Amino acid sequence: MSYLAIVFTFVFAGNVLFGYGAGTCAGPAGMRATSGRLAAFSAMASVGLVATVLHVAILRYALYPLGLEALEPLSYVLIVVILLYALTSALASGVGPLAEAGRVAREQVLSCVVYAAALSAARKGFSVAEAAAAGVAAVAGWWCAVVLLDRILDRLELEDVPPALRGQPLRFLSAGLMAMAVSGVDRILISRLAG
Repeated sequence: MSYLAIVFTFVFAGNVLFGYGAGTCAGPAGMRATSGRLAAFSAMASVGLVATVLHVAILRYALYPLGLEALEPLSYVLIVVILLYALTSALASGVGPLAEAGRVAREQVLSCVVYAAALSAARKGFSVAEAAAAGVAAVAGWWCAVVLLDRILDRLELEDVPPALRGQPLRFLSAGLMAMAVSGVDRILISRLAG
């Protein structure tokens, strides 16, 4: 599968918001603010990239050869989270924009979005470079879906919505409609588009 097809798949068809229900996961604190949005996305994408590469490397070179695939979630928690938390804590201890990015990234180490991105990329049998592209694309797909969902909900606040549907019910309905909208993007379409 080409890198274009991998990115297209994980942004649309393999979107972690729809596939794993990660829409209720906490996003970065600066996600709603326009000024902090790019820094928050960059930090989250870098955490997703490192988490995916470490997770795939641990699976491919340690757990699969030893026949210990069942320890996949435990290895993710013990190794990936510890390493990422140490790295982001070291970044956050400084001063300046790199320290701010480290603080935002440290918030996201424990996010289920990062875990869902790493898990979905690791289970496809990609090489390490393909899994890295898939991990970043999965985070980007989640980001785009959450921003779009927030925009839809902001617009729906201006409409006359029944009180029983306000809040989480409306969020789930909107996410379900978005999931149906991208469900037509499948492997056959991607193979025709990307080759």
